[in-house]
Amino acid sequence: MKALKGVAFFLSITTVAAVVVIILMVTGVINLCSNACTTPEPFVVNEAKLKEIKDADYKSIKQIGTHYYSVNLLTNGKVNFGFDREITNVDNAEDIALLNDNLYILTKDGNVYKYFTGITKESTLEATKVDSLKNVTKLVEYTTARKNAGGCNYIIAIDQDNNYTKLEEFCV
Repeated sequence: MKALKGVAFFLSITTVAAVVVIILMVTGVINLCSNACTTPEPFVVNEAKLKEIKDADYKSIKQIGTHYYSVNLLTNGKVNFGFDREITNVDNAEDIALLNDNLYILTKDGNVYKYFTGITKESTLEATKVDSLKNVTKLVEYTTARKNAGGCNYIIAIDQDNNYTKLEEFCV
């Protein structure tokens, strides 16, 4: 009987200690990753591996259709329109998002560019750098709606410090 009480006492103490350690880890007091853990490398598209699947004249990893043409993010980091015209001053794009005829381009170095895709008199295809944004890691297309009501679409830029910046919105 004494042996069972000893085992029960040991299990109780072990359980309490485990719960305390878990709470300390969750709250950040104990960090097992201090210097041993590494952050994962950012995802990079391997164009050569995509070519093994299928090679073509135009290889895009994202395509957005507009009223006038398709916008393509090519595997080489260029952005083109209808495969025959391209943004001339951006060659390292990693994501694109379109709302209200405004195309946002996120580059691999964390910059964001904006280009109006509607009908313009401009003959050049140069995007404008959004100087107020730096170190952007992701463009997010966010949609909100209410039951039996309208909704909104947004393009949000998220930077490396986890700051969210609204770039564009459209609500009905």
